[in-house]
Amino acid sequence: LYEITNETAIFSRDWQYHMVKYIKSYEAAKPEQHPVGMSAFDSGREGSMAALWGSPADWIAPQNDGSAGDFMDNPPAADGRKVMISDTDHLWGVGGDHVWVWKSFTRGFHTIYMDPITKPDGTAEPLWQEARKAMGLTLSLAGRMNLAKMTPRNDLASTRYCLANPAAEYLVYLPEGGEVTVDLTGAEGQLDVEWMCPIEGTTTGGESVAGGDKRVLKAPFNGEAVVHLWVSVKTRPSQAMEGDRQ
Repeated sequence: LYEITNETAIFSRDWQYHMVKYIKSYEAAKPEQHPVGMSAFDSGREGSMAALWGSPADWIAPQNDGSAGDFMDNPPAADGRKVMISDTDHLWGVGGDHVWVWKSFTRGFHTIYMDPITKPDGTAEPLWQEARKAMGLTLSLAGRMNLAKMTPRNDLASTRYCLANPAAEYLVYLPEGGEVTVDLTGAEGQLDVEWMCPIEGTTTGGESVAGGDKRVLKAPFNGEAVVHLWVSVKTRPSQAMEGDRQ
């Protein structure tokens, strides 16, 4: 990835736009091109998200400027305009926990983490360890899912944290644990079910469920949970075989 500059003031906007365009123009005829991005501004936060959205950049690292939602506690679903890289440095400075990771992942964000330079106090370190672990867990799941076909679908889960390819696969985060209603109307046949503890990463198999309707699923353990559902190969219609999970 190329990044033009990190946390410069918002008055650098037009210069950054120029540099993004220059790099993309220079590399256009080359066999490979770098994704070029812009990150959050250091000062003048008002209007910063509009400047990032309006840029020619391929990817952006957002910040909370009061106009585009809360990227810390309730990230808005990524809509495909830009590749979104949520960076703890631009949101907290030093902060972020496993809840932020899972909420961001199921809303279509990549997550990157800035480790503190100074030694943390004893209360913060466990939270940061959980954040690092959660990033590894989401990476592992991303490698197992057909991620290229999945998009954030708040409307398909009652918790509103859901990635889905409705014909084939769903990943849902339950911040409070317990039960979740998942709309499986777009899936045919049976779906295999796997539950994961979003802190420890331990997994538990669940009973398969039928597609074609809304289903209530209950976590088999206490506390927050992640559930992964995918259309069983044994029951999948032949027209849905393209892009099968490996």
